[in-house]
This record gives sequence, C-alpha cells and structure tokens, in this order.
Amino acid sequence: MKKNKFNNIKGITLAEILIGIVVSSIMMAAMYTSYSVVNNSYSQVTDRAKISRTGRDVVGMLVRDIRMAGFKYFGDNIKTSEEHIPILITKKSATSTAGCCDKLDIVYGSVLYDKTTPPYYTFVRYKVTYLGKPSKIIDKTTSIAGSTKFV
Repeated sequence: MKKNKFNNIKGITLAEILIGIVVSSIMMAAMYTSYSVVNNSYSQVTDRAKISRTGRDVVGMLVRDIRMAGFKYFGDNIKTSEEHIPILITKKSATSTAGCCDKLDIVYGSVLYDKTTPPYYTFVRYKVTYLGKPSKIIDKTTSIAGSTKFV
C-alpha cells in the first residue's frame, strides 16, 4: 500500500460552503426585515411627535393672546367705540358662502418705547385673527382629504 501524502489535508467541502451561504442569507434577510420594521415604527413616532409639538405651539399662542385680550395700559389714549370687543368669535353660517370656517379675533393693547424723541412711548392696539380651514391631508386608508384620525 502506497501511503498518500495528501490524506492529512483538511478542508471544506462544497456542500458545507453552500450551507454557510444559505444560513448567512437567511440571517441577512432577517436583519433587513427587522431594520425596516424598526425604521417604520420610528418614523411614525416622530410624525406623531411633530403633530403634538405643533399642536402645543398653537395652543400656547392662543393662550397667550387670549390672556392679553382686552388689555389696556393705564393712560392708554386710543379711542375705542362701543363695538370694541376684546374677543370676537365668528361662526360660519350654514347659508354663508363667504369664507370656509370659524374665525377668532383677539384685540389687545401694548406700548412702544422710543427713548430718542418725545413722547417716549406710543400706545398701539393689536388685532390677532385665527382662521380655521379644512385639512388637505389625505388619509392613506380612505384616500379622502381631511378624514385623518390620530390615535
């Protein structure tokens, strides 16, 4: 018997390589799937956070303006008529075609200071108007604008 000098060489067979490739492919597919699920979840959470932050900002502006409604500085010399209403809410009537939505008018006073020329202060009146309008956001489930629901 002739002794073969290549008997002690160890290696990987073709079947083992193919099994390794299949296992690696399954692992990569699982990692990609989990990444896309986490990424979609993250973008939904950030979208809701943006909506919440925007809502808080709008409510903060409304609260500030409503608290200032009707404010007048002592000595304010701006003439006001009997029609002066600090907060006026105008509802859209069912028969009206002008405008689309309700309207909120808030009127308050302030003072501007100028140290260079007398008089050193001037009284001013601000009127802030908030208007609502229908949403143009299209709901993905119903494909209808303005029917979105946030849970």
